[in-house]
Amino acid sequence: MEYLESPIRTKISAHLLDAHVGEGEMVSLQGWLRFCDEKKRWKPLEGKIKVYLDGKLVGEVEAKRGFFSFSLLSPGLGRHTIDLYFKALGYGAAYRSLEFEVVETKERMKIIKIAKTASTFVIFWRFLILALLFALLILLLSRFGIP
Repeated sequence: MEYLESPIRTKISAHLLDAHVGEGEMVSLQGWLRFCDEKKRWKPLEGKIKVYLDGKLVGEVEAKRGFFSFSLLSPGLGRHTIDLYFKALGYGAAYRSLEFEVVETKERMKIIKIAKTASTFVIFWRFLILALLFALLILLLSRFGIP
């Protein structure tokens, strides 16, 4: 039996919870499977998505109410690719590719430390800017005689 190309478009949106994973840690991803209705609105779609790691099928994940999550043990050191495929009767196919890197545990700790330092730096500068804006506001209000 031959199937015609479906006019119902689908898409997979997905992201990794961490793009740099340590040796022996879990690689986790989550995402959404959606279809485009006749009013051109993206709606949740239920279905099975095949998961490939570096070209090898490693499992399937069920999208429930459009949402899915999947985890697997990290492979060897280096860069890797996870490919997600959806194909079902009556719907167009959807594909998404995600890349991640498996690093040594020491390297991962360095990355985490840098991220924490950067986060602290950003919070400090936001606080300083807000404090300066508040001081400026008080100065302007006092100049115009507003208590």
